[in-house]
Parts: sequence; structure tokens; C-alpha cells
Amino acid sequence: FFMMWRHTHDRKYRDYAWSVFEQMELHAKVVENQSNRTVLHRGYAVIKNAKVRRRATKTDHMHTFVLSETLQYLYLIFSDDDFFPLTEWVFNTEAHLFRIRSGLS
Repeated sequence: FFMMWRHTHDRKYRDYAWSVFEQMELHAKVVENQSNRTVLHRGYAVIKNAKVRRRATKTDHMHTFVLSETLQYLYLIFSDDDFFPLTEWVFNTEAHLFRIRSGLS
């Protein structure tokens, strides 16, 4: 969604991204209720079967790409284009940023 947003600025890609975030919050978010009524966010669990329409069953596991890729791209899609201009930066398949060096051929 991020790359499509950056290349087209079609609002639907931000809408799709926001929907992904909302669904993560609804179905995958792990919270812990403390005795003092504090709710602690503990991360996002793996869903056993995403095709089930009832409340999803979570596993006791969170993939590292949730933080390093999914949330990174969700953050970037709502940032200004000049935050990381794609004319100066490239993302590898693991969502790591590399500055484009001029003069390379």
C-alpha cells in the first residue's frame, strides 16, 4: 500500500492501510488488564485462522516483521512524502532503508 500511495496518491491506499491497522487492533492486539484498571498493550499475536468470522483465536507468538515491516509501512504511508523521499531512499525486501548514492551506474 505504501508504494502504491507514494506513486499514485490515490486515497484508497491510505484507506486500505488504515483498515489493516484497525483489524490488527481488533483481532490481533494483546492486552493485559492490571488490577489497578490499567490496560497494557503487549503486542500483536498471530491469528490461527483469519478466515473465521467469529472472534479470532490468537497464538502466544508475535512475528518480528509486525514491528519491523508492517507497522513501519503503516507509519510511512501516513507521513509526508518528504519524510523519506523515494528519489533519495530505497527500501529492501526487509523494509530497511538505504540512501541512493549519486554517480553510480
